Amino acid sequence: MKKLLIFLVLAVSSLAAFASGSVKELTEAQTTAVLSKAKRTYVIDFNATWCGPCRLFKPVFDETAGELKKVADFYSVDVDKCPVFSRSKSIKVVPTVYIYNPKTKKSKTFTGVVSKDDLVAAIKLINSDK
Repeated sequence: MKKLLIFLVLAVSSLAAFASGSVKELTEAQTTAVLSKAKRTYVIDFNATWCGPCRLFKPVFDETAGELKKVADFYSVDVDKCPVFSRSKSIKVVPTVYIYNPKTKKSKTFTGVVSKDDLVAAIKLINSDK
């Protein structure tokens, strides 16, 4: 019963963030066009449908996207649907989160499941002048 309740809470928070349009799924054709025109920080979740840790991380990513949508753009890239782009970013592990600020040229990469606190802190650091 406890596991079911946890699952429902995660599912509802994930759906709420996704329904708000905070995370945009990119296709192979869109990746270069969208990211080359970026004016502010963007965060990419590289994932795969078959990946258990990716499914575990998705609600965290979606919730963070909903909360920080005013400071960064959030994207989801399925490595199986976007193999060329994923290889160009040297993605070897999923999930991988890539954060980039086109103004300062600062970036940060996380591999594996990352906590919401660490993700938020990294985004704030990438956006800072330090």
